[in-house]
Amino acid sequence: MAEEIERILDRWIVENPHREIADDGMKKKIKKEGKHDGKTHVADIVFSYNNRKLILALRARGACIGANNFDGMRK
Repeated sequence: MAEEIERILDRWIVENPHREIADDGMKKKIKKEGKHDGKTHVADIVFSYNNRKLILALRARGACIGANNFDGMRK
């Protein structure tokens, strides 16, 4: 997945040279050299989901287990 993201970002940067890049260090490097070296690297990928309902349900279930309310846990 990281390789795919890097490939997409590299292509986007080449196709959109007029766009600014958020990282100040990279902006300075591109401004000085006039081009991107085509080597984007993904350092970390974090997945998040819209799971508020699930988290609240698990908290309620955990509270029931802690209170030995096993009928409430099953609901």
